[in-house]
Amino acid sequence: MEKEKSSYRLILTAQEVLSLKNLVERQIEKGLPSETLKSVQKKLKSIKPIAPTTKQLEAVKKATETRVKRTKKKIETAINQLRLENRPITMYAVAKIGRLSPNTVKKYKDLIKTAEAERLRNQPVEKTHLL
Repeated sequence: MEKEKSSYRLILTAQEVLSLKNLVERQIEKGLPSETLKSVQKKLKSIKPIAPTTKQLEAVKKATETRVKRTKKKIETAINQLRLENRPITMYAVAKIGRLSPNTVKKYKDLIKTAEAERLRNQPVEKTHLL
């Protein structure tokens, strides 16, 4: 029965690659040359660093911008709904209505504080009657 070959991808630092190369070379020098060690040594010699391409960096930037716009739109929609219902505009309420994580909403706390301050300014002041 033939063994199934598996392939693995590792992310290693330059220091880890160097240590691994040295370890394999020492094992071969000790007289433990096996086909596996020689195969590993050959693969280690051909390793080169991976750097993202300009196209990949632009794609990441565009995806981030899209995600931020979508999140901001959800927050603005939640704030408008709270305004219509004349409810306090809090981070928790925005997160719940917008179906967002509270940690995500915290990043937009200035927007929420401004909206709540505006809501409070626009509320009618109750007049007290003096007798």
